[in-house]
Amino acid sequence: MVPEPDELIEVFDLFMLDKSVEIKEGILENLPMFISTLADKEHFVIKNNDILTQRNLKWRDRIIQASNLTQIVGLIRPKVFEQFLPYYLELCTDEVAEVRIHASLNFHKILKHLPVYDQIKEFKQSKKYTKRQDFIAMCEGAMLHTPDLFGSHLLQSFCELQSDPIVNVRLELSLTLEKA
Repeated sequence: MVPEPDELIEVFDLFMLDKSVEIKEGILENLPMFISTLADKEHFVIKNNDILTQRNLKWRDRIIQASNLTQIVGLIRPKVFEQFLPYYLELCTDEVAEVRIHASLNFHKILKHLPVYDQIKEFKQSKKYTKRQDFIAMCEGAMLHTPDLFGSHLLQSFCELQSDPIVNVRLELSLTLEKA
């Protein structure tokens, strides 16, 4: 017998109350797959916003969060996903480089569903050189996976960084071009 969606949500809620870290990590890792089975995905996502935007996670779990959000964006309407965008942008500037790079390189998956080019270009305009490097990583993901979007919306801003005053930004730009 296949459980009804309400029964699945009850089981999910019980697992979320579990004290075991391993259980919660398992839930986190499989969250997009679970959401994809639900009839009312958007209601579940809105109701469980706190799970999708937890800020007290270990860095490896924040990578999983970034991955989850890039999968969930395709399951719900873009207007509903907009509430998660600020958190995802935080992941793109995470203090841990692995998280930052993963989130930035996969931002193209969000761009396919939610054209937020102006928010990305704010990274390019930042006084912090690390945010400009994050912008380059976002462009790299778009360049490799969605070249049409990159060419029509990000290419000019990307190329403008060739004259950045910080050598590390120009180096990041050249390394990205080498990969393309």
